[in-house]
Amino acid sequence: MKFMKLGTRPDTFYTEQATRTVVSDLPVDLVIKIDDITYLLHKSPLLSKCGLLQRLCSDSRDSESVSIELHDLPGGADAFELCAKFCYGISINISAHNIVSALCSAKFLQMNDSTEKGNFVGKLEAFFSSCILEGWKDSIVTLQTTDKLPEWPENLGITRKCIDSIVEKILTAPSQVRWSYTYTRPGYTQKKHHSVPKDWWTEDVCDLNIDLFRCIIMAIRSTYVLPPQLIGEALHVYAYKMLPGVTKLKSSGTSASSQTEESKKDRKILETIVSMIPADRGSVSVGFLLRLLSISGHVSVSPLTKTELIKRASIQFDEATMKDLLYDQNVYDIELVLAVSESFLKLWKRMFSGAVDNRNFLRSIRNVGKLIDSYLQVVARDDNLPVSKFVALAETVPTIGRLEHDDLYQAINFYLKVHPDLSKADKKRMCQILDCQRLSPEVRAHAVKNDLLPLRTVVQLLYFEQEKSSKVTTTSHKLQKPHELVKKTPATRDSLGKQTLELEKEELDREEVLTRKTSLNESREKGTHKTKRSDGKLALELERKMVIRGETEEKRTEKGSGVKEEGGLKGKDDSATKSAKGRRVQFSKEGPFESMMSDSPNAGGKGDFSKGGKGDKVANGKKTSASKEAQASDPKIGQELPENVKCLMDCEAADILQRIQDQMVNLSRDPSIKIPVSFDKGLQYAKSNSKYAKPESVGQNLQHLAGYGVSDSEICVIGNACPDTADEAYALIPSLKGKRSLTGEIVEDALTELAKLRQPI
Repeated sequence: MKFMKLGTRPDTFYTEQATRTVVSDLPVDLVIKIDDITYLLHKSPLLSKCGLLQRLCSDSRDSESVSIELHDLPGGADAFELCAKFCYGISINISAHNIVSALCSAKFLQMNDSTEKGNFVGKLEAFFSSCILEGWKDSIVTLQTTDKLPEWPENLGITRKCIDSIVEKILTAPSQVRWSYTYTRPGYTQKKHHSVPKDWWTEDVCDLNIDLFRCIIMAIRSTYVLPPQLIGEALHVYAYKMLPGVTKLKSSGTSASSQTEESKKDRKILETIVSMIPADRGSVSVGFLLRLLSISGHVSVSPLTKTELIKRASIQFDEATMKDLLYDQNVYDIELVLAVSESFLKLWKRMFSGAVDNRNFLRSIRNVGKLIDSYLQVVARDDNLPVSKFVALAETVPTIGRLEHDDLYQAINFYLKVHPDLSKADKKRMCQILDCQRLSPEVRAHAVKNDLLPLRTVVQLLYFEQEKSSKVTTTSHKLQKPHELVKKTPATRDSLGKQTLELEKEELDREEVLTRKTSLNESREKGTHKTKRSDGKLALELERKMVIRGETEEKRTEKGSGVKEEGGLKGKDDSATKSAKGRRVQFSKEGPFESMMSDSPNAGGKGDFSKGGKGDKVANGKKTSASKEAQASDPKIGQELPENVKCLMDCEAADILQRIQDQMVNLSRDPSIKIPVSFDKGLQYAKSNSKYAKPESVGQNLQHLAGYGVSDSEICVIGNACPDTADEAYALIPSLKGKRSLTGEIVEDALTELAKLRQPI
């Protein structure tokens, strides 16, 4: 930091009580009072340089002592003493820390060149222009000191000149930055050779107060030079530096209605930051928005600001993670998450008409569904969480937002364990949001043995198991006869092609079933669907029988009798009957799935969807043959392709078709020639399904899998679906399971690199 030294004489000012004077042989003839300090000085050195003092002492004689009060002098006693020492020729140092007060005080005392050549004001202005404004940190510190004198620096143009200098340096290309700056991001200083980061300026400008910081940001935004993400990063750094954490607010006891100075300051900072967030999506992270929203409830921000934060957070809610929802040592706010989740659902329903057919909407809503279920598994362990809030948050996820209900069941199971005294009505209300048909076989087997679940839910599970077993039994009788198996010939390519078409048709049918079931569930929620399925009636009838037996058993248990219940449900399947019969008397308190579910709240089944097929487990009451189910669950990828045909990913197909279109447009000299509509539709379809900006990078990333026995068609399915984990890839492509021992780590590494190449939604 630069400084200017003026004067050569040693400092001879000293203090006696509240009086400041200077060592001199001359008698004191000038008394200056500033606030509570009195200066005993001499006329001769001060009047020659201060035009104001000349006018005030013009009516007095030279030998007469004059007393003057300068209580309104800008900068106070410290600034006046700098001017007085300059008049005496005493050595002083001028830097960015004191130049504002010194310049304002010198202007007030009229220490201009018109009073005496080479006066104080001229020297200060020269140093300000040539040194202060040329430096980065000098400009920041100088602008920071203007906060103490709000009017004088603004009227003298000091504030505007500092802001212009700072903005000019911020807009400078990083490669041309030659001045020192503060940058303390973790891990950055450990790099030996690095270039100047794009956000090099953010930490230094965060030392300013919120009003000056706003002036800097708005000046930068008005130039449209820096991207919105860089503006958002500066807001992020300022908020984390100036705003307190949620844990600190709760521990300090600051309530939303308190009107302390600190609370008012925090509220002003938060509302100003929200007003400066760029409108572009992704300019700030959803985690940052959720943190601001959590703080807003403790500093009593305006309803308009809170509404804006909820809206902005809901737009990016599908990008949120558990870390964003659980902040400051696992502190959470379920009301906040509930408000954002409800806003997210309303927003996307309004933006996407016919959203069930929109792939981007499905991906977003399912990401939110997984996030909410994982969040419920954490908050379910809270003893004070009421059932109403748990159910309300779970119901914000629509039917299409959950492919499977394994995670939701796990959250309900945790809640029932932590709240053993829950009433039957509350248990029933909680389990109504659970779709038993969307549970995996392992979870369903665990749920049947779960004594915490209400009886009605268990009866439904038993009925679905019985219905599934009856379908398998019926299908087994329709298998081919032995002599037909002997005559069976190897499948040709034509037959394989027909099988592939049949598989595709089956996948479309399953999608249609999911869509119809979604509409049916939504109509049930609104109360417009009044009809009941026949299997529902049967489940209710079975429930009534179990309730009668359950009540009888409870009475026997209360009397201390160890008599076991006899009889059971009579049906076509003996195994289902035994399961129902063993509901009370043959109960295992902890099954093999119990320990697996209790390990982590984040464990659970995941639903997959992609271009290659659907991972939905849909049971809509419609009977389908077991042979079709087997085909749909075990597709044979790539067998229908001829040997001389190469499989392409959507991104590769889009790239090739785009090049063909460009060549057709450039080479065609006849303006009447038009590209066929079918070609344009194919190009648009490939573009809409492409997930990557650089298809060549995707191909290079996945091509090495061929060396481990992965076929081209399997590679294409991986590229199109872009699964999150290797387990999802093996579930999506059953033909890969036999190669898992060879490709486990290879596939996982490939998927990690693939996620980096993926375009943001």
